[in-house]
Amino acid sequence: MMNVWELGNLLDLAELTTVSAIARTESRGGHSREDFPERDDKNWLKHTLAWVLADGSIDLKYKPW
Repeated sequence: MMNVWELGNLLDLAELTTVSAIARTESRGGHSREDFPERDDKNWLKHTLAWVLADGSIDLKYKPW
């Protein structure tokens, strides 16, 4: 039963990570993108915060570095 709970948590985190990475229009570390090959510290040197809303959508906000 614990494995099912852990898998659910991992799938939730994978979705949040994916949505956050798609929203970031630059390449940085593990979030390297071919369509945005350069780092953009001016616009993206910040932390991504993500919430899953009651309707299942994901809300992204950003915290300054």
